[in-house]
Amino acid sequence: MVLIKGLVIFILCTALLVQSEKDDWWKSATIYQIAPLSFKDTTGDGKGDIQGIISKLDYLVDTGIDVILLSPFFQSNMVDFAYDISNYIEVDSTFGTMKDVEELFTKAKAKGLKVILDFVPNHTSNKHEWFIKSEVETDGYKDFYIWHDGHKQINEGRNLPPNSWQSEYGGSSWTWSPMREAYYYHKFAKEQPDLNLGEELVIQKLNEVLKFWLDKGADGFRVDAVSQLFEDPAFLEVPDKANDLPQTYELIERWRKFLDDYSKNESKILIPQVWNAPIDDLMRYYVSEDGTPRAQVPMNFMLINELNKDSTASDYKRVIEKYLSSLPTGAIANWFLGSHDHNRVASRMGRDRIDGLMILLQTLPGISFTYYGDEIGMEDHMDISWDDTKDIQACNADKDSYQPLSRDVARTPFQWDKSENSGFTSGKSWLPVHPGYVENNLESQMSVNNSHYALFKELTKLRKNSTFAFGDIEIKALGNNTLAYARTYDQSSFLVVINLGNATEDVDASQFKVKLNERSKIRVAATNSKHEIGEIVNLSNLHLTPYDAIIIDYYSSATKVTLSLLAVMMIIVKIFL
Repeated sequence: MVLIKGLVIFILCTALLVQSEKDDWWKSATIYQIAPLSFKDTTGDGKGDIQGIISKLDYLVDTGIDVILLSPFFQSNMVDFAYDISNYIEVDSTFGTMKDVEELFTKAKAKGLKVILDFVPNHTSNKHEWFIKSEVETDGYKDFYIWHDGHKQINEGRNLPPNSWQSEYGGSSWTWSPMREAYYYHKFAKEQPDLNLGEELVIQKLNEVLKFWLDKGADGFRVDAVSQLFEDPAFLEVPDKANDLPQTYELIERWRKFLDDYSKNESKILIPQVWNAPIDDLMRYYVSEDGTPRAQVPMNFMLINELNKDSTASDYKRVIEKYLSSLPTGAIANWFLGSHDHNRVASRMGRDRIDGLMILLQTLPGISFTYYGDEIGMEDHMDISWDDTKDIQACNADKDSYQPLSRDVARTPFQWDKSENSGFTSGKSWLPVHPGYVENNLESQMSVNNSHYALFKELTKLRKNSTFAFGDIEIKALGNNTLAYARTYDQSSFLVVINLGNATEDVDASQFKVKLNERSKIRVAATNSKHEIGEIVNLSNLHLTPYDAIIIDYYSSATKVTLSLLAVMMIIVKIFL
């Protein structure tokens, strides 16, 4: 009886330990970014809407998505893909109504999906009430934005801009307001004036926005353009010191505390968008020097920023290990291969690599972010005409130079099926659908077992295995183009092997610290792989065709014994509790 009680206590402690690993829902999540404009239209106006997202929730659940990250759907003049917000707590009629959003929250949560919103605190639309009041110096709003009288000219005439800082979208970052007779600062478009986050009342107003959406049911926030939140108050001519200033980290720290104080029982996640910060600066977004928590997940774009079509296996190993080895104790990694600001991974890295890279994304430690359409290998639409171009970054150029600047190429409508407009809309789509949609669409991929989508779905399922959720990683470059890594948790191990090159490679994949079975079975294989699921492979002499990618499954006999013993003990618990 004493032995049984001991077993019961052991089981309970084990269960609590496992549960503690799962309390924070985000730590190994598959997060799926949706651009509402391009996901699914239900009204026929050619623009995606909230009801369109609701209509596809079952698809997301069936695919294995844990969290949806929604790009802005707030009231906007739609100058910059809805990132020019004119009211943070109203839904733009393009996307539907507040009732639609409330329905989305309710139905998503009923299906087990978390919902993260895009929070844009760096700037508003110049049509926002706050800016309108600030421009006429209304009491309380005068300093809501960054205003400067400029420098007087020697000759008569309007003052010159304070300095030569440049907008991300081309031209000066300063625009003259005839009404106020001063310049206002905008890191992005002139229609997107920067808020003055050094003004405490601005922070209070933004906190009210956070609380409003938390009350509606938001599970967290992506924080847009974090590196640009503060500017050098001296407005020094060179350089533009508008990136990752100390105040930025302090504000992220405040917002993390705000979210933690709001919800005691379940994490509300904070995801700052950090563009291309040095690794040490990126890590400072996780935690302060004195150990105070900041963001759970500062966005990691290293796979995008530091790798390209010519990168070798050693390059991948270096980038992955640099990031993982820099993480503060207890911090969770995250990985991106695409977003609305980047060329699609299939186009940027080559469509032959898409399976291997999606395997990489879904099997590295931590959180994976998938941009809508990447699960079916959507590609950039490179032939969008000047007349059809919508991206302000491209529109600010000219007809002869807009194409390299356009982000529209990666924002085209989701390719649902081979019907007109790919099943996205019954009207004229806001951006042209990729002309290859007839061959490459979700419906056609769902009808076969060997497709990009089938692979992605299998990967999201596999990610829920404890080995991928919590396991250690050991990485090796096997030859010039073959990247391999072992993921190990307790007695369970998987081996991921990816040939990134266009040549056949024969490699020795047995040289890992964890002793994998020499004749292990393949669990997952890329669509172009010559290997088959369930095939027994010899790790010492593994043959890989160009762009091959496989996941090898290995359970030791000790694991099987442990699992069997655990099953028996669980039965005992049920009997005696």
